[in-house]
Amino acid sequence: MKRTVLTVAASALMLSGCATMFADRTDTVTINSEPAGAEVYEGATLLGKTPLTHTFRRTSVAQRKLRIKATGYATHELGLSKDIEPVAFLNFGFIFTTMGATSWGIDYSSGAMFRIEPSSYFVDLQAAGKQQLFRDRKRRERIQFVLRNRHSLSRDIAQGDGPYLTSYYQLAETTASYDAFRTHIQHSAVALLSESDGIGLYRRLDELLPSRR
Repeated sequence: MKRTVLTVAASALMLSGCATMFADRTDTVTINSEPAGAEVYEGATLLGKTPLTHTFRRTSVAQRKLRIKATGYATHELGLSKDIEPVAFLNFGFIFTTMGATSWGIDYSSGAMFRIEPSSYFVDLQAAGKQQLFRDRKRRERIQFVLRNRHSLSRDIAQGDGPYLTSYYQLAETTASYDAFRTHIQHSAVALLSESDGIGLYRRLDELLPSRR
């Protein structure tokens, strides 16, 4: 009886594919933009406005392509990258069986074999009809620095000093001295550390340091 149950289970697995049976059939993606409030479209469908968290069903291996639009800014085309679903590798267990290719094929055709990765995106929209100014490039550098080093920067904020905080000070181009900058950060540390993502942390830092050289 036990052998029969195992045989039936294995047959069902091979006939359906590991990812199709066991993996999530959806991907939840977060999209932030600068400025916030940009509209996110898939085809002609408006998914919402940034910051947006949206759940996509896995229905195809084709890359999803989105358009990010905001008044006064050039439309940005965003392709959501994909990576193989780790559960799909269980199909290797059947690779030498007559049904091995079938399980891979089902996972591939159903879209279950691939997941959207990364699951978080940031789009820095460029003003329509304008060349990127020096200050825009510096703002982009600050954004990317915070996104890449958020955890290390947060640690320095909590400690009141550190190499990442020093690096951000140099990028911020504030007229305040570094000591004044550190004092300002220390007074706002609780609010800064309460931000749940890198974009929120960047925006709060930018609001705290409006003065530029």
